[in-house]
Amino acid sequence: QAATVAANFGWYQRYGKSTVNTDAAVAANVQMFLTATAGDVDDADVAGDTIQGMISMAVDVSCDATTVVWLNWPQVTDQAID
Repeated sequence: QAATVAANFGWYQRYGKSTVNTDAAVAANVQMFLTATAGDVDDADVAGDTIQGMISMAVDVSCDATTVVWLNWPQVTDQAID
């Protein structure tokens, strides 16, 4: 556990099955991306906002909910990977 100040986000689990906040429906077995909503992720392709090492594990058709993902040392770079 760690303290996170306002406007800063991060992952404290770096490997394995996890649950993340999503703001739209998510397909199974797809790459995850940052969104305009702070603290949420989505499977919508956003060039430069790819979360390398985060893949969704199941279909989630609910909006404003959570999604199960697999983490493998996730990181975000400002490079397009699409």
